[in-house]
Amino acid sequence: MRKNKFTMVIGGAKSGKSAFAVRLALESGKKVVYFATAKPDDPETRERILRHRSKRPPGWTTREFRMDLIAEFSAADRKSAVVIVDCLTMWLSWLLCRQGSRDSRIIDESKRLADAFSGAKADVVLVSNEVGMSVVPANRLARRFTDVQGVANQIMAQAADEVYFTRAGIPARIK
Repeated sequence: MRKNKFTMVIGGAKSGKSAFAVRLALESGKKVVYFATAKPDDPETRERILRHRSKRPPGWTTREFRMDLIAEFSAADRKSAVVIVDCLTMWLSWLLCRQGSRDSRIIDESKRLADAFSGAKADVVLVSNEVGMSVVPANRLARRFTDVQGVANQIMAQAADEVYFTRAGIPARIK
């Protein structure tokens, strides 16, 4: 029988997803490792990363932008009680932009990640953006991303024990 809890927190941009994930980890009272998947490629992203960092407790371990999230997660899982991954969207963006990444490969990686989260020793809190509630994007890459993100979100939500949808800073349990 599985002992860990896999929680997914999904919502739109600036909906309060990350803050809720942090709150869940704080309420657990357990040792936390925080995976921040954004890559600081520009000044605006660096500023966002600094704001996110400032909201984390000083005792938490933070691992920033790891290419092989599955391997890095597996290593952290052996030493942690709670792992936050913030966020799936940035990780998928990185995979999508890698030269030669096919959609089927990205979906397979998402399945592997969901399996790792489900079989983890630590509790897992995954943050992800909901991308399917707006207009269909006008360009091919954006449509491709929306499709891949939507499928990955479904994979994660099916694997998760609990799923919360956040709006205006208010989380609502949907699973």
